[in-house]
Amino acid sequence: MSFLAARKAAFKAENNQRRHALNSFYFTSQDATEANGRCYVQVFAIREAGPPSPELTGCYEFTAVKRDGVWRFGRWVLEVDQANI
Repeated sequence: MSFLAARKAAFKAENNQRRHALNSFYFTSQDATEANGRCYVQVFAIREAGPPSPELTGCYEFTAVKRDGVWRFGRWVLEVDQANI
């Protein structure tokens, strides 16, 4: 079982749903075919159908590349604020 599959199974066993909120996108550079930027992320856990509680905060750094007229993420890296994650 892959790491991600095991993690998903553990969350399911705990009745723990995750929600990711992304906000404050901003671009650090852009040209006709590539753009680099950052955005903030908050991850919330919903356990036993209760209210969402914050689990993790951080920042994504990304590179988007335009190919065949379509923008796609080519790099998507998470920097976590918490040291114990």
